[in-house]
Amino acid sequence: CKYLEKVINPQCLSALEKCYGAADATTSVHSLRDNATCVSLEPEPWRTSSECAYADRYCNGALSWTTYANTYDVRVGARMPPDDYISYLQSKEFMTAVGANPGIQYAECSDSVFDQFSSTSDEVSRSAMASMEYILDRKVPMLLYTGDADFICNWYGTMLVARALRWHGSKTFQDAGQVPWKWPTTSGKRIDAGEYWSADNLTFLRVYQAGHEVPYYQPQASLYMLAQFLWHKQLY
Repeated sequence: CKYLEKVINPQCLSALEKCYGAADATTSVHSLRDNATCVSLEPEPWRTSSECAYADRYCNGALSWTTYANTYDVRVGARMPPDDYISYLQSKEFMTAVGANPGIQYAECSDSVFDQFSSTSDEVSRSAMASMEYILDRKVPMLLYTGDADFICNWYGTMLVARALRWHGSKTFQDAGQVPWKWPTTSGKRIDAGEYWSADNLTFLRVYQAGHEVPYYQPQASLYMLAQFLWHKQLY
């Protein structure tokens, strides 16, 4: 931890600053925003591919080669979730139930495609914040959620993004306090599952004891979260 704090963190922040520029990372996002049309996710002129690619490799790799922690679950001894769900998603029964095109079979993410995107810093040289603001300002319900054991999409970062968004409910969301979130069992008992912040049509949920693939770690809570949001457009 001391090495991360004293050596890795300063170098990572320096690399990110070169990627984003000296200005605040959200500044140029808002200058690209257009309320009349959908926002294009073109590479932003204030970010350079080479600098962003380096920042991406260095900062994302720092945790694994200094602590050997799993970037999808930082808890000691954590293992990757099994991939036995693939055969289920490819089954005729499931595809019929969800109305999937029988001519298309589910497949996992392609590593080669990801590597090509990563090599051009596509994941960090583009921002979805302007598009998120466009959606929020049209009062479309939005739910952001993160498992609190996830590193690669850590809940602190997701929360900062939610607070940095500029839309009609920004101030209300920034002032919102955390609310305990529980899911009910068949016996009527309510289980602590997380905490959320909500204002108007934006909600951010931190899911307890969950890594990157939240439904794998907390299946019942995940189903309840999805049901609440689809039926009521908010958590409670």
